[in-house]
Amino acid sequence: GMDGYMSKPFRQDQMQNMLLQYCRHKMIQQRQGETAPTPLQENTPRTAPPEQKPEQVSAHSGAPAVDFTVLDDLQVLQVEGEESIVEKVVLAYLKAAPPLLETFRKYPENNNRDDVRVAAHTLKSSSANIGAMMLSDLCRRLELECMRDSAENIDELSAAIGRQFTVVETSLKKHLSLV
Repeated sequence: GMDGYMSKPFRQDQMQNMLLQYCRHKMIQQRQGETAPTPLQENTPRTAPPEQKPEQVSAHSGAPAVDFTVLDDLQVLQVEGEESIVEKVVLAYLKAAPPLLETFRKYPENNNRDDVRVAAHTLKSSSANIGAMMLSDLCRRLELECMRDSAENIDELSAAIGRQFTVVETSLKKHLSLV
C-alpha cells in the first residue's frame, strides 16, 4: 500500500516525524510479535487546493506566488563559506523553466501532448521544490489533461502557467535581490 507516502515537496521535519512514527511502530510490533501494516501519516491532510479555471488564475488569487518557508528549509543544507544553497537552487530553477515553458508554447504547432506532459511533470516538481505551489498545481492539472483523450484545456492551462511563472520569477528575483 501507500503507508508512509509523502508527496513532494516534503520538509525535513515531515521526514523526521515519519521516520520516528515508523521506528516507534516497528519497535512496538517487534515487542508484541505483530506484523500489521504501519499506520503512518494519520494526521497529514491530503487535500488539494480548490480547482480554478485556468483563466481565473492570476497574480491576485490570494495565495503568495512562492512559499518562502520552502526555500528557508533549504538553509539546513548550507555549508558555511560556500555559495548560498538557496541562490543556487533558485538560479537553477530559473534557468531550467524557460525551455519547459517553450514546450507549452509550441503545442499548437506540433500537437505533441507527450512532450507537454513530460514538461508539465518536470515543472510541477521543480516548482513545488522552490515553494511555487500554485504553479505546481497548474502543472499537475496540465499533466493530467495531457493524459486524457480530450485535450481541450491544454492551451488555457499553458497560458495560465506562463502567467503564473512570470509572477513566480519576479517574486524569486526580488527574494534574491536580482531585480
